[in-house]
Amino acid sequence: MKSKGGSQARSEAAQQEAQQEAPVTAPAQAAPPTAAGTRSPAAALPTAADRRAPAPAAWSSRRRTSRSAYVVLPLLGAVALGAGVLAYEAQRSPQYTSEALVAVLPEDPGDEVSLPITSIWVGIADSDTVRDRMAPRLDVSRAALDDGLTIGSSDDDAPLVTVRATTGDPETSAAWANAVAAELLAESDLHPISGYTLDQVTDARPPGAPDQFPTVPLVGGAVVVGLLAGAGAAQLVDRRARRRARPTPA
Repeated sequence: MKSKGGSQARSEAAQQEAQQEAPVTAPAQAAPPTAAGTRSPAAALPTAADRRAPAPAAWSSRRRTSRSAYVVLPLLGAVALGAGVLAYEAQRSPQYTSEALVAVLPEDPGDEVSLPITSIWVGIADSDTVRDRMAPRLDVSRAALDDGLTIGSSDDDAPLVTVRATTGDPETSAAWANAVAAELLAESDLHPISGYTLDQVTDARPPGAPDQFPTVPLVGGAVVVGLLAGAGAAQLVDRRARRRARPTPA
């Protein structure tokens, strides 16, 4: 009985020593409870979708910009082109136009006039041969003569060849038109068309006022073109704004 009691005491003493040598670990602390609806730090970070989607304020600003472009850009285009036409008219030197008329008449008064024969003489008067011949006589270059001389036919189907000259001097314009008309009469004497003759029925006279520049039609056309160009530019601005606001793939 004594031996059993002694061994039991020794066993209890050994267990107490083992418990004293074992390291003491602090109990795990429980995570503090989070309030309902509160996102964790990880959840607070923006996702890829959040980064791709534009902010409402940025989207609204871009839409306002594109809408204002549809108003501002067409107005700017119209003002710019219209002002350009007016500036050109202000600095343009005055031009003077004088006209001579040559009639293509049948030799027999009983015959009818012929518009096809008139067209032939219009082509002769407007030919390179006549222009090359007239340029040195008028003491001008061929390019200057081409810019200032216009040959045509009457608008009312009359057998008339119109010779119009436009220069910066009224006397020069009249001299050009009469000289070309005289050359056409000389050509008719040298190479006549059977049954028809030419007669200058109107002499060119120096105009008393410069030509009227079609300011209103040109300014109106410039304004329309400016509006269209501005509308096209506004569409490009709108497309760019939409492309920037469109979500990009991750």
